[in-house]
Amino acid sequence: MRSKASFLTYDHGHPDDESDILELNDDISRPRGKGNGKGKKSNTSSVDGVTGKTRMSKEERLRLNEEKKQQKEREKLQKAAQKAEAAEIKKREKEKEKWEKGKFAHKSIVAHIDTKVVELGSIGGHLLSRLAEKGLSFRVSSNPIEKSIVWSISVPEEISKISSEVIKVPYILIICEAEEFCDLVNSESLMSHISRVQRLYPLHTVCYLTNKLMAYINKREQGQYKDPANHIGWKRPPIEEVLSKLTINFVKVHSRHCVDEAELAEHVAGLTYSLASCQFRYVKVISQ
Repeated sequence: MRSKASFLTYDHGHPDDESDILELNDDISRPRGKGNGKGKKSNTSSVDGVTGKTRMSKEERLRLNEEKKQQKEREKLQKAAQKAEAAEIKKREKEKEKWEKGKFAHKSIVAHIDTKVVELGSIGGHLLSRLAEKGLSFRVSSNPIEKSIVWSISVPEEISKISSEVIKVPYILIICEAEEFCDLVNSESLMSHISRVQRLYPLHTVCYLTNKLMAYINKREQGQYKDPANHIGWKRPPIEEVLSKLTINFVKVHSRHCVDEAELAEHVAGLTYSLASCQFRYVKVISQ
């Protein structure tokens, strides 16, 4: 009986173990429910999240690269601009050095010629032609003193840095025909004429430039000697005495006599060159 009971007990336990095994296998082979579905969705979302994060990092990297590229381009342009500016400054310094040495002076000076000088005929023609041949600039205008020439110097804009300045050269030249100058001397009007010029140009040196003066005086004297009847009332002007008074009684007043129109034109051209060469240092101080 004990043996049978033991057998029955053993048999009763065996089916239970087998059932447990079947249930375990069934659990393993049975598909999971909603919980399993949520797990898969969570994994997919995680991948998408990683993919999205990777995509954002790539866009950020492209943006940073573009910014670096633009920054390099700006730096390149800035360096080019600085290089160009340095080259321009160096060029201006060289031009300034040349200017200070007077190399550009004759190109910057302008002779302002009164219209009455041009109307003198042969004098005006010779004068304008000679200035043009020398490459000197001139302007024909109405000056405060008739038959006068004054000068100005234009400072180049690249040297003055602000604007092109115009400097008045303190020199005035008055051109007189021989007969006109003799009339001024004989009528004792020369001194008053000088005073008027100095009132208008108080800082200027005044020069009276005559044409064929001595030839005119000699011709009149010979004519008076040969034909006194046709030269009544004419007397030789005291030229030497008057010119001495110019030196004694006036400061910065002198005269120059030319034998003909060609010499007069050459003198004005040479004087223009000399004034330009003497004035460039003065212009340098003014333009600083």
